[in-house]
Amino acid sequence: MIHGKTAGFQHAEHFLPDRTGYARNGDVQFTLFHRRGGEHTRNRSTVKSPKRLVGHRSLWLVQTVSETVTIRAACREDVPAILVTYNAAVKEPAAAYEDSPNTLRQREEWFDYYHQRNFPILVAERAGLVVGWGSLGPHQERSGFRFTGSVALYVDAIYRRQGIGGLLLEALLDTARERRLHCLLAVIDSKNEPSLQLHQRQGFREAGTFREAGCKFGQWRDVVYLQYLLDDRSSPGD
Repeated sequence: MIHGKTAGFQHAEHFLPDRTGYARNGDVQFTLFHRRGGEHTRNRSTVKSPKRLVGHRSLWLVQTVSETVTIRAACREDVPAILVTYNAAVKEPAAAYEDSPNTLRQREEWFDYYHQRNFPILVAERAGLVVGWGSLGPHQERSGFRFTGSVALYVDAIYRRQGIGGLLLEALLDTARERRLHCLLAVIDSKNEPSLQLHQRQGFREAGTFREAGCKFGQWRDVVYLQYLLDDRSSPGD
């Protein structure tokens, strides 16, 4: 729930929606449920919780023609799967600018940092397997950037080009709107065309390229900043 006109990352309780709604994404219908009195309800129909659903979090269920992909809030039990997906990206030249793979402890510390501050981490689950994840964190910790978020998105290689990244990104955009954020940023390697195209399909616009701002495998990497304006507020107080 949004209280008055306050919003942004300083109000952790605004992290996820307090409503039920619908959205269309091509041929995919997604339905948003939220938890009331221990049950997930949509109108008057009770929906069973997926396993390991974090108590008060919202849940996106995405029904496709062939099978169901569940977009839900991550919990600590998901960290090993998140780690596998992230470390696979570390091995790629145009993603995850790290010199070496993360340890499980490093990912657990990252998860705890986000969880304690109520920053969203969502996972995509298919047939009981976590096949991708996305996060929404602050662009910077300074209060003047509290209306700006930064998104990150990773999908297992064998599940790419199946619409899962788009579903995760759509859910993150919904989450950002519910928090009344104004601007989202995505930082992507200039050679990572699939990720650039995915974000652009969702409405992100290229804001600028920083030449040789990163390095990976002994080479300089150009970094593209993409921006998404979530509303047309003329000032933060609106």
